[in-house]
Amino acid sequence: MHLTITECTSRPSGTLNEDRTGVCGPVAWVIDGATDVGDGPLAGATTDAAWIAGVIHNWLGRHAPTLGHDLAESLPAITADARARFAAAQRRAPVNRYEHPSAAGIIVRLRGASLDVLSLGDCTVLLDHGDGRVERLGTHHVDAPDITGAANPATTPEARGDNTSDTNWRSVLPRLRERRNMMNRADGYGVFSITDPPARFIDSDSRSVAHGTRLLLASDGYMRLVDMFGCYTEATLLDETFARGAAALLDELRAMETDAQLRRRIPRPKAHDDASVIAGIIVQNDQT
Repeated sequence: MHLTITECTSRPSGTLNEDRTGVCGPVAWVIDGATDVGDGPLAGATTDAAWIAGVIHNWLGRHAPTLGHDLAESLPAITADARARFAAAQRRAPVNRYEHPSAAGIIVRLRGASLDVLSLGDCTVLLDHGDGRVERLGTHHVDAPDITGAANPATTPEARGDNTSDTNWRSVLPRLRERRNMMNRADGYGVFSITDPPARFIDSDSRSVAHGTRLLLASDGYMRLVDMFGCYTEATLLDETFARGAAALLDELRAMETDAQLRRRIPRPKAHDDASVIAGIIVQNDQT
């Protein structure tokens, strides 16, 4: 069987996209750089979030054809590559862990009649088994907290009627830094970074698939349609992405993110987020 990609879309929240999407043969991935919370990038030309997303993306592009049987076995090599490149590029050593570049990511690989999945952070793969079940794999945002979940909704400036993004960001930055200092600690959460994630945060799994199985890889920005705004379920998001295309859903998402009433009702430190999605269908080699 092989993986036929029908959609590969990544839309930035502004002028800079800190997500990366990639496909190389039977391997596909979405990488979501974690928004910088330091006083400026240490290695990246623009942000360290974009920098590390690019580093991981490029590593996968080089090594996707030779990934081992267990995708999780690739993590030490990915981390070592990021660590070495960061050491060579950094303008100064990070003082706190919150200055370490980090990213969420999900990687899938079709291997015969199995789909292997590796996840760190809050990216998602939706798998349509064709029997009415749409399974969500990857670490849910509740278990991989970062920017979107860091603020107390009752105390954000948006909840008080202040929709100024800079004001909102400054008000939650200390909490964001406190939380980011917990990355890749046993009592914190796991992400791709320059330090190795504790084993308990590595979500590595495999699922049997058949001809016609549909799948959707998404960053948490795209999953806002389900997790934040609740206008789709996992199943309807998958169906509508295949039926209407990601661009139409992203237009809806941006309209909701901009809506002033929704911003007061659903406050968040980042009004907009980069949103990425890859959709594909698994087909028999002798099928078109």
